[in-house]
Amino acid sequence: MKLLMVAAAAAGSLLTGAQSDDVMGAYHAYMAAIEADDLAAAAGHAQEAYRLGRAEGVDAGTLAALAENRAQVLEDLGRMAEAAAAYEDLAGIEAESGADAARAAELRLRAAGAWRAAGDERNAREQAGQAVFHAGGLPAGSALAFQSHALLAQLEWDRGRLRQAGDSAKAAVETLHHREPAYASSPALMAFMAGIGGLMRRDNPDAAYHFSLASAIGRRLEAETGEDDSASVLYGWAIFARSVLSEAEGLALLERMAASPYQAALLEDCDSADENGPPTEYEGRDWRDTVRLRNTPPAYPHEGLRRGLNGVALYVFDVNEQGRTTNIRTLASIPHPMFGPPGEEAIRQWRYDPATVDGQPVEKRDVFTSFNFMIDNR
Repeated sequence: MKLLMVAAAAAGSLLTGAQSDDVMGAYHAYMAAIEADDLAAAAGHAQEAYRLGRAEGVDAGTLAALAENRAQVLEDLGRMAEAAAAYEDLAGIEAESGADAARAAELRLRAAGAWRAAGDERNAREQAGQAVFHAGGLPAGSALAFQSHALLAQLEWDRGRLRQAGDSAKAAVETLHHREPAYASSPALMAFMAGIGGLMRRDNPDAAYHFSLASAIGRRLEAETGEDDSASVLYGWAIFARSVLSEAEGLALLERMAASPYQAALLEDCDSADENGPPTEYEGRDWRDTVRLRNTPPAYPHEGLRRGLNGVALYVFDVNEQGRTTNIRTLASIPHPMFGPPGEEAIRQWRYDPATVDGQPVEKRDVFTSFNFMIDNR
């Protein structure tokens, strides 16, 4: 109700000139309904005030105020498709009167969010794209730019377009590097999506950085607030992504971390486990890591082929003293659980030269790996 009252007050300051009795009457009826907390009646009066204002050619500022009243009350009522169209009308009105980039991005973002809530993904993506376009004219680090890229990433993710979602998420993360670190679920999610995008592009260094960033944010958030229960999975992605880097790529990753505003959390996360070193209990002893001898690729899930879905899945398993894989678990399967079982079956057939300590075979726990399931370049 607060937003509606603010919009109503703004409209009231504009509707003091020579407006027609019809426009003023509809507007006052709207105000009375708002004060009576009758949103359904307020929506009808707001619609009528806007219709009359447009028909009578009121000035752009007044028309915009009437349009915003209409959009906000429709949104408050949950009539999201109507609210989305109303926000689009408002954006058009303000564009004609020279609205700045921030206002244009804000209104397109509101329209996109309303279309998404209404279940209209096509219009939601179109408006989110418009929001991203206008956000391009904002200063680096703009919260609106982050929100615009993040919404577009989520909309692409919902369609299973993981690479495009990753690209938009990476653009959202880039805005974070121009302001103070934010330890919240939304930045962690965008960093994770950007990591998935890196995997889909087969850019392991970029994937490693973004998974590490997602893990660092998630673990700091969990430690400080207890709000994030996905930190362990994010950490698994980070460990896997870092473990496949060459020595040169690993050094470059550390340099990139050191230049990030999230430097402290990133380096803390990276230092908390040596992915290529011996387990803690074997430190200081003659340790030799496992060597994979047989690498069976997974079969593409039938349903995924039928639906044209690309996917990626993360696994963790142990290697016993005989070099066999045990305790195989799917940590994440994106965008559908169907990608988990084929990977588990493939890993079950892998064989290793086992790890040794002082020349004796030992079990190695928590080995991470990932499979990309790709049938096209989406």
